[in-house]
Amino acid sequence: MGIVHRDIKAENVFLSTDHRTIKLGDFGSSRDMFNPEICGSGNSSAGSDLSRRSFAHYVGTPHFISPEAIDNKENDLLSDIWSLGCLFYQVLMGIPPFVAGSEFLIYLRIKHLDLQFPGEGVLSHEAIDLIKKILVHDRNQRPSLHAISMHPFFHNCPEIVPPYRIEDACVRALVKTGEIATPQLLDTLDPYTRKRFELVKTVEEWRKLSQPGSGTAIVDHLHAPELEGLGIH
Repeated sequence: MGIVHRDIKAENVFLSTDHRTIKLGDFGSSRDMFNPEICGSGNSSAGSDLSRRSFAHYVGTPHFISPEAIDNKENDLLSDIWSLGCLFYQVLMGIPPFVAGSEFLIYLRIKHLDLQFPGEGVLSHEAIDLIKKILVHDRNQRPSLHAISMHPFFHNCPEIVPPYRIEDACVRALVKTGEIATPQLLDTLDPYTRKRFELVKTVEEWRKLSQPGSGTAIVDHLHAPELEGLGIH
């Protein structure tokens, strides 16, 4: 319908009571592509001469914002496709794809496409392939919504969203308390629960590295010129 959402993330997606329908909410940052004269939400900053500089496209949540929107170049359907890829990652992993201790470091990870996944076998190859196909810097290489819906990841999907497993809740609680950390105990878990444990443990480690004041360990491996110029190694 020509409406670009510009803030797609799990927090703005709502599941209906029938567990079959999801609805997108919070259109406060949206943009009407058919009526560009209607200005949506944007950001602006005051210059030294008290003039104001408009950031018409720099809109959205830092973890989900597209590279072109960071540069204030564009924020359209293809930018929403990028955010959709970030949403898929967030739903599967329980954390956004680009986390760091500050917005600046988040944007560095996005600009360098520093996309990380847990160890082998934790996520399916189809899930990783789908996310990698969506999160590309070349806007024209991002798949359409139709192409996304036809991806093998969506083959044999359940007709309804399955309920949250009690095993997942227990694993998350155990990881946070530091329990079941010994190999002997891990060997007693069934394959599904073990994979979930490895995933949640990885996410918790990444989350700790991304907390303000935790340093820049999560982006140490980039070795980007921008980091070297700031004395970050």
